[in-house]
Amino acid sequence: MRVARRTEAAVGRFLARGALRLGGETVLQARWKHRVSTDLDFFCAPSVYLASFRVNGAEMEESLRAISDDPEHTFVDALGAYAVVENTEVTLLPVEPPVDERTRARLPGTSIETWSSADILAAKLLHRLCGAGLAEPRDLYDLAAAEHHDPFALRQAMGMLTRRQRQRAEAVLRMLPGNWLDLTDKPLLGLPADPFRIDVDTIVDLLARFSQPSGAAPVP
Repeated sequence: MRVARRTEAAVGRFLARGALRLGGETVLQARWKHRVSTDLDFFCAPSVYLASFRVNGAEMEESLRAISDDPEHTFVDALGAYAVVENTEVTLLPVEPPVDERTRARLPGTSIETWSSADILAAKLLHRLCGAGLAEPRDLYDLAAAEHHDPFALRQAMGMLTRRQRQRAEAVLRMLPGNWLDLTDKPLLGLPADPFRIDVDTIVDLLARFSQPSGAAPVP
């Protein structure tokens, strides 16, 4: 909460009030208590972010560096912003929520609305697994946890995928090396005694069971 407030104070004044929204696994952690997340992912409408960056980009970066633990590697550019604040990685990306399900829930003492669980899961599927071809253990673990904690949100997120995207996701998973869980630089933290399974077959089965029938149009 403290890092979120400091981040809003640093960059929020360059954006319209309420433009800054919080998504990512940290929001899921707060809702589900299924693991530990150590970063904050902020998002802003691309049109709002880019308009502010063109006029105040240098001032935004200077303001963010003032609260950063590592000013040298802090940046603000047209693709987003990054800093480490109180040992917490903070990113700000010009990205719209895929489902755009408004929660109206705000972090206390801020104007920062949280993304819905469906939007967070959909972003992991669309931007990371299908878009970038990244199969990070933390993302797959969140998908597995969603079946237990919020299956409706998981079905909403899966409904955003086209048939080709589902096929790509399965292909990415099938091509993972045998030791893929050991290759990440962000291992899973704070797992329960009986964690959710995230082997390839389990996640492929999850995709099949929660996706819409093949050939159906994605949810608008």
